Amino acid sequence: MFKKPLLYLAFALAVPAVMGAQSFEGVIEFKQYTSKDTTMNAYFVKGNKVKLDQMGKTSHKAEGSFLFDLNTNKITGLNHSRKVYDNVAVNKNPAANKIDTVIKLKDTKTIQGFKCTGYTVKSAADNTQITFWLAAGNFNFFAPSVVLWNRKDKSSVYFRAIKDTKGMFPMLSIESDMKGKEVGKLEVTKIDKKTIEDAALEAPKDYKKFE
Repeated sequence: MFKKPLLYLAFALAVPAVMGAQSFEGVIEFKQYTSKDTTMNAYFVKGNKVKLDQMGKTSHKAEGSFLFDLNTNKITGLNHSRKVYDNVAVNKNPAANKIDTVIKLKDTKTIQGFKCTGYTVKSAADNTQITFWLAAGNFNFFAPSVVLWNRKDKSSVYFRAIKDTKGMFPMLSIESDMKGKEVGKLEVTKIDKKTIEDAALEAPKDYKKFE
């Protein structure tokens, strides 16, 4: 019923749901590029609650959303055209570990005003390497959300291979084969620190549970 975004990072453990008082609150917009497609998405974040919107290519409005409650460790999917919601089942089985190396890069980048540290994660078995440029900015929601969802896509699995990512967010990630040919990219296009209303992180009152 719900289309899963191409991106996102996976999860396998229970979530430590304590957020600091200075945790990021606001909206993060980003695009994912592949050789076949470009998708637009946005995170809305307030404390331990997160909404991930997947935008329509022509409407540029949210067509599907996922609500993450890091207090209860639950994910809810929203279908906006049908005005229904449903619980999202999480696969708790860990992904196969094919990671060979995780390299912290010496260089840094400034992206969207944040100083970012680079990490390259490699897997010869997958013929894949992904370089993540991570910003430390009290983005305390992200790593727990990745763990909770426990997706098995490469971006999610490779991100989880990096240690000590608390408070970090990937402003840019570039996937390539082991020869360096780029096959995909995820890039933050806008960050807006602002107050998010509680109602924006809940299923609308006129939505019904999917049967």
